[in-house]
Amino acid sequence: MIIHKPETSLENGMLSVTTRVETQCVVPHLPEKLEFRFPANYSPWVNQRSDGFVSSLLMLSMYLNEPLDVRGTVSPRLIYGLREWQHIFHAWLPDMLSMVDILVENVSLDFVDEKPTGIGTAFSGGVDSMYTLWAHLPENLPGSTMRITHGLYLHVSAFFHL
Repeated sequence: MIIHKPETSLENGMLSVTTRVETQCVVPHLPEKLEFRFPANYSPWVNQRSDGFVSSLLMLSMYLNEPLDVRGTVSPRLIYGLREWQHIFHAWLPDMLSMVDILVENVSLDFVDEKPTGIGTAFSGGVDSMYTLWAHLPENLPGSTMRITHGLYLHVSAFFHL
């Protein structure tokens, strides 16, 4: 699957970010273009990266068993996370979703000068949260800058009126 470089346009007070999508096999009813639309006043937070398109199309790429060829720019943190994401979904649905290569034309280095003070995660105390903590221990990510330093505990019943 090829995700082409996004194009941005402004029309009638709406900002559109659009990309062309090509697959190796014919997929009925798959549009040639994928579009995200935002009110024009959101433009300071919209960039030319392909992150949203990659996130939206990776599962289809895995289903079609086609490498994801991204002709635009992608965040290195997203690439890191999607590798792990693929492992999880492939483990859950090995007969349906294949591991695929993610080929990226440009990796965004916009944050290189920034010095993050921490990496956070939500934590419920469940199996997924424990796995996330385990996977980000120093011995499991030697030399990585992606180690979790902060957690936000969420008590699930706070979201429901029982």
